[in-house]
Amino acid sequence: HVTCISKECLRRKNGWLLILFILWLGLTPASAIETKLTPQQKQTLTEAEQRKLDYFFYEGLLLKNAGKYDAAFEMFKHSLEIDSTASAVLFELSAFYLQLNQPEKSVSLLKEAVRYSPDNFTYKLALASISLNIGMYGEAAEEYEELVAKYPGKVELNYYLAEALTQQGEIGKAIERFDELENAIGMSEPLSMQKFRLYMTLEEPAKAFAELEKLANKYPASAPYPLLIGNLYLERKDPDRALEYFQKAHAIDSGNPYYTVAMADYYESVGNPEAAEEQVRSALVNDELDVQVKVGILARYIQQLQQ
Repeated sequence: HVTCISKECLRRKNGWLLILFILWLGLTPASAIETKLTPQQKQTLTEAEQRKLDYFFYEGLLLKNAGKYDAAFEMFKHSLEIDSTASAVLFELSAFYLQLNQPEKSVSLLKEAVRYSPDNFTYKLALASISLNIGMYGEAAEEYEELVAKYPGKVELNYYLAEALTQQGEIGKAIERFDELENAIGMSEPLSMQKFRLYMTLEEPAKAFAELEKLANKYPASAPYPLLIGNLYLERKDPDRALEYFQKAHAIDSGNPYYTVAMADYYESVGNPEAAEEQVRSALVNDELDVQVKVGILARYIQQLQQ
């Protein structure tokens, strides 16, 4: 649907909680306790303390995997009392505090985990993700920049870095990150739409619409793209350019039900209510048009009749 492409489907989805939770559940003991601490950083434990730490930590993992989260939480807290520098324990507890809706506490623990295990990708990714989603955009951008530099093969990190930069107001740098990602994985609708929106924020409409043109050129047999471009021109009070793209869409797929909707909007914008009403009636009886779209059209039509 054209409406979905331009509005709902392009909203940023906050999957940070799910990302961390998946990482948390999937973390194995071997990777969890892998650390590279200097003697000055690492807390010195006696043999007896190390045995206690191992017992509480692994018991906590077993309880967590069994779904006994309250008991697991207590085991990890006991572990941290024995060794406050244990990154694996800090990470485990950070996930619990995230589930308890205490993201600031979770971030604090993750910072400690990263401090003691700076080379652990999982810890740094979790820290960057949560920082981004609680509004710590500058810190999130720094973490993602380090991850991007250290793991160039993980090109998807550029997306999240771009998001952090966008929220920080670094629009130009965000576009560069999206370009980097596009160079790695190729053109895609979400990336082009993100760049479109950023260029519009920078008040560079020529570059913005060039991104949409790239999509339309890449998929010349797809009518939704010229319909989308036409709708956006219509929103910008440029009905002539909008009509040009609507006609392109009609030439590609004369039976596309959203062409009728687009033309109704066009006639309405140019002050031709009779033609707009005719298009509305055609849309309402079109079996191929989504019911929700029909409801929206009908509601607007009824409002016009009342006026």
